[in-house]
Amino acid sequence: MSIKNNILDNLNEEQKKAVTSTQGAVLVLAGAGSGKTRVLTRRIAYILQQGLARASQILAITFTNKAAAQIKERVYELCDEDFKGYFPWLGTIHSCCLKMLRQYPEEAGFKSNFLIYDTDDKKSVIKSCMKQLNISDKAFSLGYVAAQISRAKDDLLGYEEFAAANANDFQKKTVAKIYELYQTKMKEYNAMDFDDIIFNTYYLLKNNKHVLEYFQNIFKYILIDEFQDTNIAQYRIFAMLSMKYRNLFVVGDDDQSIYSFRGANIKNILNFEKDFPDSTVIKLETNYRSCENILKAANCVIRNNAARKTKTLKTSKPEGSRINLYKAYNELNEAIYVANEIKKLIKQGYTYRDFAVLYRTNAQSRVFERVFRERDLDYRIFGGLSFFSRQEVKDVLAYMRVVFSTDDDASLFRIINQPKRGIGDTTIKKIQAIASYESVTSYDVIKNADKYEQLSSASAKLKAFSDMIEQLKECDVPGKLEELYDNILKLTGINEYYLQEDANLGRERVENIKELKSAIVTMKQSHEEDYGELLTLAAFLENVTLATDADKEQASDNYISIMTLHSAKGLEFKVVFLVGMEEGLFPSFMSMSESMEGLEEERRLCYVGITRAMDILYCIYAEERTKFGKTQPCDQSRFLKEIPRELVNASRKAFESSETSGFIFDKLFMQNKPVSVTKGGKPVDIPGLNINTEAVMKKEDYNIGDRVMHKKYGEGYIKDLYDDNGMDIVEVNFDMAGIKRLVMEFAKLVKV
Repeated sequence: MSIKNNILDNLNEEQKKAVTSTQGAVLVLAGAGSGKTRVLTRRIAYILQQGLARASQILAITFTNKAAAQIKERVYELCDEDFKGYFPWLGTIHSCCLKMLRQYPEEAGFKSNFLIYDTDDKKSVIKSCMKQLNISDKAFSLGYVAAQISRAKDDLLGYEEFAAANANDFQKKTVAKIYELYQTKMKEYNAMDFDDIIFNTYYLLKNNKHVLEYFQNIFKYILIDEFQDTNIAQYRIFAMLSMKYRNLFVVGDDDQSIYSFRGANIKNILNFEKDFPDSTVIKLETNYRSCENILKAANCVIRNNAARKTKTLKTSKPEGSRINLYKAYNELNEAIYVANEIKKLIKQGYTYRDFAVLYRTNAQSRVFERVFRERDLDYRIFGGLSFFSRQEVKDVLAYMRVVFSTDDDASLFRIINQPKRGIGDTTIKKIQAIASYESVTSYDVIKNADKYEQLSSASAKLKAFSDMIEQLKECDVPGKLEELYDNILKLTGINEYYLQEDANLGRERVENIKELKSAIVTMKQSHEEDYGELLTLAAFLENVTLATDADKEQASDNYISIMTLHSAKGLEFKVVFLVGMEEGLFPSFMSMSESMEGLEEERRLCYVGITRAMDILYCIYAEERTKFGKTQPCDQSRFLKEIPRELVNASRKAFESSETSGFIFDKLFMQNKPVSVTKGGKPVDIPGLNINTEAVMKKEDYNIGDRVMHKKYGEGYIKDLYDDNGMDIVEVNFDMAGIKRLVMEFAKLVKV
């Protein structure tokens, strides 16, 4: 056989057992960083070397095309140059199932040239079904219906079974009617959606004995990667196909099952031994990625889950540094601390590509983008757009831009039918033609739509739209952008629109829209403190424009990675920052209010985050955080409390300079907590206080501990004095307004 003889080189005993156990079902519980990809590739090469099967007789399933290409490449590296093997069945579950359906289309109930519909196509068909059934898309959003149909197919429920299972649920009974018509139409169109590929393959095999036997005879060995991410339909397909030779090899980690919202069923891996009682179970517990302290922390967190296979990661790597736990004042302090730590570590020899900032929700990226941009740190956001580039954020900003200038046609036509108000492309083209002919702005035409015969059918809708814009323009008052924001949401109903359009995605869109208010509040505070003037709409939009324009394509892959924890799965970084580790954020409120399964999945997500780190791990939470425009106190995540104290680096230092931080873990430091920014009530005006506006403060005139008076914030004591990039900064803990960081030159403090 044209396979090299060094297949078993550099494998530990557990890995060797996984590679060479070639008879019967095998479950490999592969802990994070334990070399599962190496095991998969070596096992395929070993099977070929031993003459147990040809390349065409191996079904190897991965969950991404990238992973499939990587495994194939590594297998070829283990082969001699004259190896001519071809792997037709090494790929994603969808690609392999599609090949089966293409071979037997008629048995599956389709013509040979059947089409595959994407998500937009699918929603279009659902929409036509709802229209035909006289079901309002306001009562049943397209996203909700599509998600219910997808989940039904994941669970192998046809429309009849789905209706029977939800006989007492009015909403789902209605969805069942749509589901039935949808499937009928898809047959008429000779089309399948992505869920149908799996669903139809299962029933193709189940209902056609000769087809099942044909594929059972082909696949002598079946290997499944990321088994913890499979759904019911996928697992049953693998089980059926393996019944002849029973050589089903699955590798996964129940502790990294984090995709239940996509239909993944952790019970597949937990119950594997019940389904295959003669199976061999192999645990890969040697981690080749992380230092010992990081693994100890991960083990201590995940062992609090009840639904898991017992295993403990170990490593031959050194103990490494302790986990750096930091309590920030707020989200801005959190981002500044991360930026400064990155700068410090870069001086020690690390590069941008060594760092990752991981968070629970995409909305958390905004502050990091701002701070990293200000400090000229190269970064890239994964798993989501730049905050201000997201559709829902751009929609609200477009309303603000039209309020600021009705000449802005790009923004005007973005929002004229967003949310839907029955103003279509034909009407827009007429508006543009009239404006061009009469040399007036498009908004002028809209505002006077009743004067144009061409717009008679849409004039009422256009008048209602322009009336709304005029009402919003009255809210354009310096220093009161929050009121403009609130009225945009109120008058447009954009939050309700997104929730109705797609329940799951809608929640994230609404969260991002609410986070925009946090950006307004933060920018307002910094603008007033930095410039001593009220924030105007013009200034806000300019700041936003500069922020988005500053985004640039990186010439290399040397950048800091910023992403959600879900996006980080499968990756590794020398230094990882887990941020926003607070109750209600991570774990999320939703998981805390659900069953224990939801909370345990959040803990698995935490485990995934911890085990991304190779050398250094930071865990950060804020004393308070501005969410949805409101500043709220925060409690540390329960997951942090599960990390033993002896693994914690209890440094209190927040900044590289003499800036001081909040304390890390109150239990570790039995001292008074510092008051955080904006905490302690509203700023107060001091009647009769006369401050010499011509006087300029000098750093040498003040000492830490001095009592001072500020016209806006009242009395307090100087907490810190330091230089920030050549600018003297004074940090004052005000009795009524909490801690404020002021530019010395403009602070106008008076000793008392």
